[in-house]
Amino acid sequence: MKRWLLALVIFILILSIALIYGIIPKNIIVSSSLYIHANSSAVSRSLVNNNDWKKWWPSNGGNFSDSGFTHDQYTFKISEKFYHAVQVQIQTEGMSRESRINIFPVTKDSLYLFWKYEFQASLNPFSRFYEYRQAVNTKKEMDNILLSMKSFLVNKENVYGIKISQIMSKDSTLITTKFRTNDYPTTAEIYEAIYKLKDFAALNHARENNFPMKQTEKLKEGGYETMVAIPINKALANKGKFILKRYVPWKEMMGQVTGGDSTISRGSQHFKIFLQEYQYMQMTTPFESLVTDRSIEKDSSKWVTRFICPIP
Repeated sequence: MKRWLLALVIFILILSIALIYGIIPKNIIVSSSLYIHANSSAVSRSLVNNNDWKKWWPSNGGNFSDSGFTHDQYTFKISEKFYHAVQVQIQTEGMSRESRINIFPVTKDSLYLFWKYEFQASLNPFSRFYEYRQAVNTKKEMDNILLSMKSFLVNKENVYGIKISQIMSKDSTLITTKFRTNDYPTTAEIYEAIYKLKDFAALNHARENNFPMKQTEKLKEGGYETMVAIPINKALANKGKFILKRYVPWKEMMGQVTGGDSTISRGSQHFKIFLQEYQYMQMTTPFESLVTDRSIEKDSSKWVTRFICPIP
C-alpha cells in the first residue's frame, strides 16, 4: 500500500513539473497596454519628466523619492530616455528587471501606451513557477500604474497647465489701435490705449460686447508693437489710429489662467504648444482677452486671462 502511495506522490510530482515546463514558457513576456485619447508629443514630454510622474503616481500605496517611485512592494525608476519611450527599472524583493514604455501614435489626439519586459525563466521548476507568479503580480502593478497615468494625461489642463476648451466666437466687430514701446508694454501703457478705445466707442454710441483684447509682437528691428481691441455692437468709421476690424464668427480654441505676468507668459507659451501639437490651423495669431481689469485690480494673483485663437 505504501509503495502505491509513494508511486502516486512521485507521479503527481513528475506531472506537476511537466505541467510547469509545459505551461510556463522558457521566455516569459510581461506586458501592459492601454489606449489614451491624448497627443503623443504631450504624453512623451510628460513620460520623461519625473515631476509629472509625481503628479499622476498612484497615491494609494504609492510614494516617491530620489531612489525612485514606489507602489506596494515595488520600486520603479526611469533608467534611460528615448524618443517616445522610456526605460524603467522595476525592482522588488529578489527581482530586478529592465522594462520599456513605448508610445505608439494613432492619430493627432490618440495613442497606445505599451509597457513590456521579458526574461529567461529558470530551469529549476520551483524557481520557474515562482518567477511566473511574480510576473503575474508585476503585470497587475503595471496595469494599475498605466491607468493612473491615463487619468492624468487625458485632462489637457494637467498636461499643459491651463484650462483649454473649444468655443464659438461671438465678437465679429472690433475697434482697434496699435502702439509701439521699446520694452514689453506695462499695464499702464496697455490700459491707456484701452481707455482711449473705450472713450472713442462711447463717443460714437457703441456698446462694448466683451472683454478688451491684447496682442503683442516683438519687432525684428527692436521694441514691441501692441494691438489692443474692444468688441463692440456696431461698425464705426475709422478715425486716425482707431481702426475697425470685422471677421465672421467661427470656432475658437480658448485657454485660461489666473495669475500675474509670469503665469500669463507661461500660459501663453503652453497654449501655443497645444495648438502646434494638435495641429490646429490658426486663422490669426493668438491674442489675450483681459477678463480682469488690471487698472482696478492691483493684485496680479487674481488676474484672469484668456488666450484665444480662431480656427477653421
